[in-house]
This record gives sequence, structure tokens and C-alpha cells, in this order.
Amino acid sequence: MLDVAGLPPLPGQRGQSLLEPHETVHVSETHRPEAKKNQVALRDARFNLVYYPDEERFVLYDLVQDPEETTDVFQALGSERADWPTRLRWIYQQSQARFSGETGPVDDEGHEAMLRALGYAE
Repeated sequence: MLDVAGLPPLPGQRGQSLLEPHETVHVSETHRPEAKKNQVALRDARFNLVYYPDEERFVLYDLVQDPEETTDVFQALGSERADWPTRLRWIYQQSQARFSGETGPVDDEGHEAMLRALGYAE
């Protein structure tokens, strides 16, 4: 917000200017019984990685080369987003806990883990 207002950053400030271009990663989920399969996906401008937890299977699409998402390139290009499988497993586990009512209060460590899994923290 300081950048938007034309002000200099504060000493020790963390974060990114809203005016700087940055990569956006989207999260999507489907769950049975509303959907045919449980699945969780992360998508950015280049890739869409879909996790099928019931099969412990990942499918990766290169959206630049294959915008129709017809060819799985996980084996060949999965290392391009090496941390995404871990993020997707974590997101799915959190969803399952939420749906089963097993969630408790989120402590600082849990909140930080959630932000890391979504790509908002290092």
C-alpha cells in the first residue's frame, strides 16, 4: 500500500508491492459425494497440477504447450514445480480434517504451514 501511495518502504518491511507483477497460483478442490472424485489442483500461468488423493496420483498439464490439457507431462516436467505435490497433499489433508470436524484452533505454526503450502510464505 505504501508503494501505491508513493511512499518509501518501512525499515525491515516484508512483502511485495501491489504494483509489481507477481505470479498468481490458484487452488481448486472437488470432493465426493458432490463430485465424481476427490481432487485438488494448483494452477499458475504455465502449469496445472491435479492431485487425485484416492489414487495417490498427480497429473500435470503444460498450459502453454497444451491449453486443452490433453497430455500429462508430470514425469517430464514435474520438477518445474517440485514443491507443488507436497502443497497439494497438505491442502487435501486440511480439507479432510475440516470436513470431518477434526480441526482445532490454528496456532502460529499451523498458520505459517498453511501459508507456505499455498505459496504465500517461504
